[in-house]
Amino acid sequence: MITNLRTVGLGLLSILAAACGPQAPAAPDGTYQVRGEIARLPAAGSREVGIRHEAIPDFRDEKGTTVGMDSMTMPFPAAAGVELGGLAVGDRGTFTFEVRWRGTPPLMLTRWEPLPAGTRLSFDPPDAAAPGADQGGEPGAASIPK
Repeated sequence: MITNLRTVGLGLLSILAAACGPQAPAAPDGTYQVRGEIARLPAAGSREVGIRHEAIPDFRDEKGTTVGMDSMTMPFPAAAGVELGGLAVGDRGTFTFEVRWRGTPPLMLTRWEPLPAGTRLSFDPPDAAAPGADQGGEPGAASIPK
Protein backbone atom coordinates (compact mmCIF):
# COMPACT_ATOMS: atom_id res chain seq x y z
CA MET A 1 0.00 0.00 0.00
CA ILE A 2 2.83 2.42 0.83
CA THR A 3 4.43 1.55 -2.51
CA ASN A 4 1.17 2.40 -4.29
CA LEU A 5 0.97 5.76 -2.45
CA ARG A 6 4.56 6.53 -3.40
CA THR A 7 3.84 5.71 -7.03
CA VAL A 8 0.73 7.91 -7.04
CA GLY A 9 2.62 10.69 -5.23
CA LEU A 10 5.52 10.56 -7.68
CA GLY A 11 3.08 10.57 -10.59
CA LEU A 12 1.31 13.67 -9.24
CA LEU A 13 4.65 15.35 -8.57
CA SER A 14 5.71 14.68 -12.18
CA ILE A 15 2.47 16.18 -13.51
CA LEU A 16 2.85 19.28 -11.33
CA ALA A 17 6.48 19.73 -12.34
CA ALA A 18 5.55 19.53 -16.01
CA ALA A 19 2.74 22.06 -15.51
CA CYS A 20 5.08 24.51 -13.75
CA GLY A 21 7.94 24.12 -16.24
CA PRO A 22 8.69 26.45 -19.13
CA GLN A 23 5.65 27.20 -21.22
CA ALA A 24 5.58 28.11 -24.89
CA PRO A 25 4.69 31.80 -25.25
CA ALA A 26 1.09 32.51 -26.11
CA ALA A 27 0.34 33.42 -29.69
CA PRO A 28 0.72 37.17 -30.21
CA ASP A 29 -2.38 39.34 -30.14
CA GLY A 30 -0.87 41.30 -33.03
CA THR A 31 2.22 41.35 -35.23
CA TYR A 32 3.26 44.54 -37.00
CA GLN A 33 5.91 45.32 -39.60
CA VAL A 34 6.96 48.96 -39.48
CA ARG A 35 9.80 51.21 -40.65
CA GLY A 36 11.72 53.27 -38.15
CA GLU A 37 14.95 54.75 -36.89
CA ILE A 38 17.06 53.80 -33.88
CA ALA A 39 16.65 56.61 -31.34
CA ARG A 40 18.32 55.01 -28.30
CA LEU A 41 20.68 52.08 -27.88
CA PRO A 42 20.26 49.58 -25.03
CA ALA A 43 21.80 50.50 -21.69
CA ALA A 44 24.48 48.16 -20.35
CA GLY A 45 22.92 44.80 -19.52
CA SER A 46 19.65 45.65 -21.29
CA ARG A 47 18.11 44.51 -24.57
CA GLU A 48 15.65 47.41 -24.82
CA VAL A 49 16.15 49.68 -27.82
CA GLY A 50 14.34 52.97 -28.50
CA ILE A 51 12.86 53.19 -31.99
CA ARG A 52 11.09 56.13 -33.63
CA HIS A 53 8.56 54.45 -35.90
CA GLU A 54 6.23 55.52 -38.66
CA ALA A 55 2.47 55.58 -38.05
CA ILE A 56 0.73 52.20 -37.73
CA PRO A 57 -2.78 52.72 -39.11
CA ASP A 58 -3.91 49.12 -38.49
CA PHE A 59 -2.76 48.90 -34.85
CA ARG A 60 -5.36 47.18 -32.64
CA ASP A 61 -5.97 47.77 -28.95
CA GLU A 62 -6.46 45.11 -26.29
CA LYS A 63 -10.12 44.67 -27.30
CA GLY A 64 -9.16 44.10 -30.94
CA THR A 65 -10.47 47.47 -32.10
CA THR A 66 -8.42 49.16 -34.82
CA VAL A 67 -7.26 52.41 -33.22
CA GLY A 68 -4.10 53.15 -35.18
CA MET A 69 -0.93 54.57 -33.69
CA ASP A 70 0.80 57.82 -34.60
CA SER A 71 4.50 58.01 -35.32
CA MET A 72 6.40 58.11 -32.03
CA THR A 73 9.49 56.91 -30.20
CA MET A 74 8.93 53.79 -28.10
CA PRO A 75 11.03 51.32 -26.13
CA PHE A 76 11.14 47.81 -27.61
CA PRO A 77 12.66 44.90 -25.69
CA ALA A 78 14.43 42.71 -28.25
CA ALA A 79 13.87 38.96 -28.50
CA ALA A 80 16.91 36.76 -27.88
CA GLY A 81 17.52 36.13 -31.60
CA VAL A 82 17.63 39.82 -32.60
CA GLU A 83 21.19 41.09 -33.04
CA LEU A 84 21.65 44.55 -31.50
CA GLY A 85 25.46 44.73 -31.51
CA GLY A 86 25.89 46.53 -34.81
CA LEU A 87 23.15 49.12 -34.36
CA ALA A 88 23.82 52.85 -34.07
CA VAL A 89 21.56 55.79 -33.31
CA GLY A 90 20.15 57.00 -36.63
CA ASP A 91 20.17 53.57 -38.29
CA ARG A 92 16.99 53.02 -40.29
CA GLY A 93 15.27 49.73 -40.80
CA THR A 94 12.15 47.70 -41.20
CA PHE A 95 11.27 45.91 -38.00
CA THR A 96 8.67 43.48 -36.75
CA PHE A 97 7.23 43.54 -33.27
CA GLU A 98 4.68 41.38 -31.52
CA VAL A 99 2.05 42.48 -29.02
CA ARG A 100 0.89 40.23 -26.20
CA TRP A 101 -1.44 42.36 -24.11
CA ARG A 102 -1.14 40.08 -21.09
CA GLY A 103 2.54 39.30 -21.68
CA THR A 104 5.64 40.47 -19.91
CA PRO A 105 6.77 42.47 -21.73
CA PRO A 106 3.67 43.28 -23.79
CA LEU A 107 5.77 44.38 -26.82
CA MET A 108 8.70 42.44 -28.28
CA LEU A 109 11.00 43.36 -31.17
CA THR A 110 11.36 40.14 -33.17
CA ARG A 111 13.20 41.30 -36.31
CA TRP A 112 15.30 44.23 -37.56
CA GLU A 113 16.38 44.61 -41.20
CA PRO A 114 18.44 47.64 -42.25
CA LEU A 115 17.07 49.95 -44.95
CA PRO A 116 19.32 51.26 -47.74
CA ALA A 117 21.25 54.45 -46.95
CA GLY A 118 19.25 57.56 -47.81
CA THR A 119 15.84 55.93 -47.29
CA ARG A 120 13.32 58.58 -46.32
CA LEU A 121 10.73 57.89 -43.63
CA SER A 122 7.30 59.49 -43.34
CA PHE A 123 8.36 61.59 -40.33
CA ASP A 124 11.31 63.18 -42.17
CA PRO A 125 10.94 66.90 -42.85
CA PRO A 126 10.12 67.76 -46.48
CA ASP A 127 13.12 67.88 -48.79
CA ALA A 128 13.84 71.54 -49.69
CA ALA A 129 14.49 70.53 -53.32
CA ALA A 130 11.28 68.52 -53.65
CA PRO A 131 8.43 69.94 -55.76
CA GLY A 132 6.01 71.82 -53.54
CA ALA A 133 8.56 72.31 -50.76
CA ASP A 134 8.90 75.74 -49.18
CA GLN A 135 11.28 77.77 -51.31
CA GLY A 136 11.83 80.56 -48.81
CA GLY A 137 10.03 83.86 -48.49
CA GLU A 138 8.50 85.46 -45.47
CA PRO A 139 7.55 83.07 -42.65
CA GLY A 140 3.81 82.65 -42.59
CA ALA A 141 3.30 84.53 -45.85
CA ALA A 142 0.73 83.01 -48.19
CA SER A 143 1.74 82.18 -51.72
CA ILE A 144 -0.42 84.10 -54.17
CA PRO A 145 -0.45 82.93 -57.78
CA LYS A 146 0.39 85.65 -60.34
